[in-house]
Amino acid sequence: MRRLHAAVNRTVLTVTGLALVLAGGLLAVAHTPLASRLPVTWLPPRPGGPLLDPDRLAALRAESWWTPATTAASVTAALLLALWSVRQFGGRARPLLPLPAPGGALGRRALEDAVARWVLGVEGVARCRVGIGALGRRRLRADVRVWLLPDTAPAAVLPSLTRLLEQAEEAADPYTLDGRIRLSGRAHRMPHVR
Repeated sequence: MRRLHAAVNRTVLTVTGLALVLAGGLLAVAHTPLASRLPVTWLPPRPGGPLLDPDRLAALRAESWWTPATTAASVTAALLLALWSVRQFGGRARPLLPLPAPGGALGRRALEDAVARWVLGVEGVARCRVGIGALGRRRLRADVRVWLLPDTAPAAVLPSLTRLLEQAEEAADPYTLDGRIRLSGRAHRMPHVR
């Protein structure tokens, strides 16, 4: 869900940016020698003039399709923007996950901190970052980013990290926890001989 959310945001920003760049480019070349090569309908108004020619606007309003088309386009745009705005705030994971015990709840942030402490306790781990988000009603996703100490082999820490994620899934019961571990490391730099 998070990827779809990010993709929609990037698409909206890209389309808006391209429209603004094209409009700016059109205005930039409007009063240059390139203006004679542009179609007449693309030319912007003369400086200080109205955006739409009054005669052309009156001709458009006289058309039978003009009023329904502009109304439908305006309502559609308003609904899409309203839906997009609501989705900005509606897709977030709940901070408290209800547990089966009466009145029981698990703080998502507390689970992230506990998993991070467990991961930092593994030998060979320099630092880590843990993020837990909701995938569905009863599914969580744990993204664990681990930076290894120099000269630590990933195979040496991966079994311990896998066991820790299994323990985190037990702690999050009745939720299932899908874990993804990303390892990064840096080898020692070779000493320079002078």
